[in-house]
Amino acid sequence: MKLDKIVDGKPVTMGTVECSYDSSKRALICEFPRGVFHFTIQAHKMAGTMNLTDGRLWRKITLSKSS
Repeated sequence: MKLDKIVDGKPVTMGTVECSYDSSKRALICEFPRGVFHFTIQAHKMAGTMNLTDGRLWRKITLSKSS
């Protein structure tokens, strides 16, 4: 997964991470040096969390596909 942030209306790449997908749970798990992303996928939306390596919640994330 390529990770971007938006700066002055333009994407700036922050890095990439490797992910695994569990089709039975519709879950995407991506590990990175500082922690892990856990997403569930429903139609055109993804929702989940970003946790640090010690398990602390770092971010809650909701994504939707734009047309």
